Amino acid sequence: MGVTSTSRVARVQRLVVGAIVSATLGVAALAGPSGASSASAAMSPFCKTLTSFHPKAPPGTNYVAYRAWAKTYLPFFKKLASQAPNKATKTVLNEMVQIMQYESTAVNTKTLAAYVAAHNVTWNKGWKAFASAVMSCVTSLY
Repeated sequence: MGVTSTSRVARVQRLVVGAIVSATLGVAALAGPSGASSASAAMSPFCKTLTSFHPKAPPGTNYVAYRAWAKTYLPFFKKLASQAPNKATKTVLNEMVQIMQYESTAVNTKTLAAYVAAHNVTWNKGWKAFASAVMSCVTSLY
């Protein structure tokens, strides 16, 4: 039995959100309970924005609620993209902004699944750049 477009979209959404939430929560945890560290004065704007993020996981199977979630967090990712520490990170965050803009307005899961499938390879490569930027932020907290 093949994977439906709806389950592919849900899987991609969980992976994307999981990576973002894990990265930002990890950075925030290292910054301390208040979200600030003794090194916060030296943190880059990108790192300060990243540590200020307190995400909520998106709803699992409710597509309408997921669209609302994407619309809610879109401004955060636009800001993060504008503060990206390098071109590769800026590229992946701008791609994420484009995807979230699409997700916040897509009318059905079939069109969203096609969009996700068309951008999947580029997206996966871009996460390496994002992970590197997050790690730079983490190491700047020490």
